[in-house]
Amino acid sequence: MAGPFDDLEVGKNRTIGGANIDALVIGPFLWDSKVEIYAWHTGVKTSEGNSAYISLSQDGAEIGRSLDQNFDNYTCGVAKTVQLAKLASTSLSIRYENANATVRSFGLQATVTRLD
Repeated sequence: MAGPFDDLEVGKNRTIGGANIDALVIGPFLWDSKVEIYAWHTGVKTSEGNSAYISLSQDGAEIGRSLDQNFDNYTCGVAKTVQLAKLASTSLSIRYENANATVRSFGLQATVTRLD
């Protein structure tokens, strides 16, 4: 059974995930790959003393974090790039919270590029 990335040519990429996604599993692929990851969490202040953060994890370990405090509107984003060897896979997840603010959007996306 063919997978959604089997037709990807060397040097080409495909993006998965997006808004309202908080976890992804990437791979395994039949080739080495580069995975560009972007996670975000946005919102608006509801009262003073506000704060917000987002944390990005790969295979259960935190690999990035963004924090904002005392804002009117906020955008917390984390961008990372990882390499995957042939037949390897990885899981990605985000965790986000805020205090005295309302969430507008969150998401997680990954762009996979075939390397060989």
